[in-house]
Amino acid sequence: MSNTTIDVNSKKVSHRDMHTTATTPDRLAEFNRAHACIEDIITDPDTGVCYVKCVAGDKTIDVRGKYLVDDRVTVDDITFTKNPDIARRWILAGKNIGVYTGLDARDVIEDNVVILDIDLKDVAPDDDPEFLAPTDIIDNLVGRTLTIETRSGGLQCIFRNAIGATGSPRLRYVDPETGHLHDAGDTRIKHAYALFAGSYVSPDKITSKRDESNPNKPFKKPLPHADGLYRAIHTTPVIDLTHDLLNELQLAVGGRGKRARIQRTTSVAKDGEATTHTVNALRAYSSYGKRRCQYTLTHDRIQELASLAHIDYIRNNEGKTLESLSYQNDKIFNLIRARTNYMTRGVTNDESESAENIALAYEMRKLGFDSPDIVAMAILIYHPREKNFEIRSNGISYLADTVAGAFDHYEFEHSDAFSDDEILAASNAGSVPGDGIATPGRGYSHLHEFASDVPNITFETWTSFPPFAPTSSDIMLWRGDPRAGKSYHGTLYLSQHETGNYVTHRHEIIGGIFDNLVEMTSDTTKTIVWLEGKRRCCPHKTGVDGVVSCKNCPLRPSADEDGGGIPFLEYQYAASTILTKHRAINKDILLTNEGDFCPYYLLKFAEPEANYCLTVAPFISPITRPDTYSITPRDYLVIDEEPTIGVFYPAYPALYEYHRYGFASKWDTNHLVNDSIIGQMMDVKSIIREKNPKRVTKINKVIRDICEAIINLNKEIMQFSAMEVKGEREQEAFIRKVRPTLPTFEDLSPEFKRDVMVTFMEHLQDLKYPSTGDPAQYLQPFLYPAPDLLVWQQGSHPRSPKQILYLMSDHVPMFEPEFKKMLV
Repeated sequence: MSNTTIDVNSKKVSHRDMHTTATTPDRLAEFNRAHACIEDIITDPDTGVCYVKCVAGDKTIDVRGKYLVDDRVTVDDITFTKNPDIARRWILAGKNIGVYTGLDARDVIEDNVVILDIDLKDVAPDDDPEFLAPTDIIDNLVGRTLTIETRSGGLQCIFRNAIGATGSPRLRYVDPETGHLHDAGDTRIKHAYALFAGSYVSPDKITSKRDESNPNKPFKKPLPHADGLYRAIHTTPVIDLTHDLLNELQLAVGGRGKRARIQRTTSVAKDGEATTHTVNALRAYSSYGKRRCQYTLTHDRIQELASLAHIDYIRNNEGKTLESLSYQNDKIFNLIRARTNYMTRGVTNDESESAENIALAYEMRKLGFDSPDIVAMAILIYHPREKNFEIRSNGISYLADTVAGAFDHYEFEHSDAFSDDEILAASNAGSVPGDGIATPGRGYSHLHEFASDVPNITFETWTSFPPFAPTSSDIMLWRGDPRAGKSYHGTLYLSQHETGNYVTHRHEIIGGIFDNLVEMTSDTTKTIVWLEGKRRCCPHKTGVDGVVSCKNCPLRPSADEDGGGIPFLEYQYAASTILTKHRAINKDILLTNEGDFCPYYLLKFAEPEANYCLTVAPFISPITRPDTYSITPRDYLVIDEEPTIGVFYPAYPALYEYHRYGFASKWDTNHLVNDSIIGQMMDVKSIIREKNPKRVTKINKVIRDICEAIINLNKEIMQFSAMEVKGEREQEAFIRKVRPTLPTFEDLSPEFKRDVMVTFMEHLQDLKYPSTGDPAQYLQPFLYPAPDLLVWQQGSHPRSPKQILYLMSDHVPMFEPEFKKMLV
C-alpha cells in the first residue's frame, strides 16, 4: 500500500509536459469538455448545482458582501448561474469558474453533488510529490465519473450525492490489510465549491506556504507537469455516489466504510503462558497514564507556566495568536468562551472538564500549536481549574495527561497505527488496582459534607475495587481517578443484583456498559434494555425535510386498527416476545432484526419487563419533555459520571456577554436573542392566552410571569448593550435597576415547581416549530433563585476582557430518584 512515487505511465493519472501559460481558447476547450459531462445536472432547474464566478487567477468567489442569505444563495446570473453561456463569458473576461455543490443542502440533498478531492501530502524537500491515497486506490476511483485535475495535480471527482451526505467530512481510504482509515483528502458538499475545468491559477501559487525558517519542514509539492490549469482529464458523465460504490472503492466519507475497530494482541506471561486480548484500537490513545506523547509536568513547572501565561504568548508555528484564530474558527471560539449552561454546578465534573481540556488542546494541535507547553499555558488561561494544578496519586499531572491525550489523539487520527504493546497497555489500563492513596476530595466537598451528616450515606475514595457490591449503606458516593475501572466495576455490581438501572450522561458511554453487562450475565436469563430516545431510534429521521414525525408513521402505536398504526396490545406482546428472544436489546439489534416495529416503542414497552435498563439522565428526570419515557424504578441504581448528577440541579444560564476592551470591544452576544429564547417565551404566552382565555391557572400564571420577566430583562439587556461605556459602575447600576423587577418563586412547593416546568415543556410542544436553546433552563433560576439572582462574572482567566451576565440558581435538588440502593 506504499505510495512513494507517482507512476508517470499510469493509465488514469495523466501527465503532460510543463505549460508556461493558459490561453483563453485552451480554457474554453477544457470547460466545454467538462460541462458536457455535468450539463444535465447544471441546467436542471430542480437541482441546486450551478456555476460560480471566481476571481481571476484565484479560487475566491468574485462577490462583494454576503452571498449566503438565510442559508441560501440565489442564481442571479451575476455571481451564480445555471447558464453555461454566461459561464463562458466569465472565462472570456478572464475570470475563473467554480462548480457550486448545492444552493441549499437542506432541501433535496440527493439533487446536489459531492466532490471527492484527492489531495497531495506534505513531503520532505528532497522527496518526490505524493498523493495522500495509494495509487491503486486512485486508479480505482478516477475514470468512473467526471474527474478534474487541479492546479497542483490533485484530483477532484464529481458525483451525485446519492448517499445524502452533509457537512464537509474528511475523505479517507481503507487499508485492506488492517482495516484502518487514512486521510485521502477532503469532500465538498454543503454550500461548497471547487474550481472547475477551464480555471487557471498561476504556478507560483501552487505550492503551499513553505516555512523558509525551517527548510527541512515537509511541504506540499505539485506534480512535475502541473501548470496551474484545471483540466478535465476524464470526461465521463457524473454518476451517483452510493455506499456500495464507496465500499467497492475502499473509501469512506464522514466515517462510513469498513474499519477494523477491534484488534487482537497476544502477551506472554513470565510463566510462558500466552494470553490473547481483544481490544478496541481506537481507545488506545485515551488510556490513562499510557500516553505515546511523553509530556510531564511537576507542580513547580505548572506554577511557572501559569506565571508566564499571557494571551499574547499563545501563538502557533506561524506566529498567529489563539485569540485571533478564534474569530475564524468556531470550535476554538466556543472552547475559550464562557459556557452558557453550567448543568454540573456544585460538583466536580471530571469527565466534561478533562474533555474540555483535551478538546482545546486537540484543536490547537490541528492549528499548528506544536509545543505542549504553549497548549498547557492556553488551558491555564482559558480553563482555570484547581485540577489543572493537581499531581495525581500515580505521579502524573492532570494537565500534562490531558495535553498528551490530545496530542495522542491527533497522532492516532493521522497515523492510525499503534504498536501491539501500546494497544495492550491501553487494554490493561485500569485493570490492575492502583497503588497509593488517591488525591483527597478536591472539589467534592459538597458530596463529602452531605455524606458526613447522613448515616445511610457513605463517601469513599477507592484505588482498588472489591469483588462484590458494597452493602454498608444505602447510598455509596464513590470516587477514583479517571479510567481507573469505575464504570466497569459499577456494571459488575449492577449484574450482582436482580434488577437495576444504569444512568450516565452520554449514550457513547453506554455502548461499553451494554457489552460488559451482556457478557457478565451471559450464563443467566436476565434481560437488558438500552433505552434511547425517539430521534436516535427512528429509522425515518432523515425522511421528508429531515423532520421526525410520529403522527403519520405506519409503525406508531395506536388504540385500534382503524386509527392506523399498530395496536398497543400487539406492541406489548411483540416487545415481550422480542426481549425474551434476544435477552439484551438496543436500537441497532432491533433495526437489524425487527424491522416490522418502531425500535423506540419496542424498547419503551420492553423496558418495564427487563431486569436492567441502561439509559441517560433525561430518562430519570420528571421535568424533561413530557413525551420522554421515564424508566421503571429498580432495586439498584448506578449514577455514572458526575455530569449525570447535573440533571438533579437547576441550571444557571448566561444571558449576555461582551468584551470590555481590546480588539473585540464592539463584540457582544445576547443569548436570549441568539438562541431564540425571547421568541419562544412570547409564543408560550400566546399559547397560555389561547388555552385559557378567561381563567388562567396558578401554574400558567407563574409561567406567564416568568416569560414576561425574561422578555423585559431582554429589553434592559439591549439598552445596556447600546451603551458606549460598560464598566463596573454601569454593571452595578444595571443589577440595581433590573433585579427588583424580577419575580422569584422560591416559596412554592417542590411538587408545584416540577408541575410548572412540566407544563412549560408541554407548551413548548404546542409550538409550530421545534424548540431550540433549552428554554426550560431560563425558568429554573426563577423557581430556585440564588441569593444573587443576577451576577456579572469576568471571562475564564484573570486578564480576560470578557464580561458575562448570569441568571443564577440555588444549589438545591429539583427531584430525587427512586431506588433501594444507589452507587454514585
